[in-house]
Amino acid sequence: MHTNPKLDALRRNRDSNVERLFGLAGTAEAKPLPEESSPAEPEDESPLVRKSYCILRGWRQPLARLRLISRQGEAALVDYGSITWVSFKRTGELVLRVSDGEPYTITIRGRGLGGELLDALQRERVEWIRELDDLVAAAVSRDEPNQAVVNGIHIAEGSVSREWSRSR
Repeated sequence: MHTNPKLDALRRNRDSNVERLFGLAGTAEAKPLPEESSPAEPEDESPLVRKSYCILRGWRQPLARLRLISRQGEAALVDYGSITWVSFKRTGELVLRVSDGEPYTITIRGRGLGGELLDALQRERVEWIRELDDLVAAAVSRDEPNQAVVNGIHIAEGSVSREWSRSR
């Protein structure tokens, strides 16, 4: 009897699927399915983590809050919905105007803040911004001169001003 190699391949594939689902010849002992390899995530899906900030990329929902972290580890959360505008000044500062009950201003000082950080803030993709101390900021500037560095966060609420300073 003549066999067709194409039909044999189909029959073998069908038999292996049956064995994989139900075990050999339909016995009660089923073999586990082999793990399928998931496709690798594209590079633009992974977060962009810098020393001073983290930007989420890809097809994610905009973030609800921005976390500001001081040198001492204190954290403040700001609702993105409360940020009325973001501005980049000639001095290299980013200024965020926040209207959450009583309006206040957040000034972020540093170097190289007008590029990817400004763009990501406008798209509500920055997860956190961390204030670096002078030694870490100098090391980042030396090792990666094109990377943005945040070395000051100043929050001015109404007439009260609060700065996360080195003296704490």
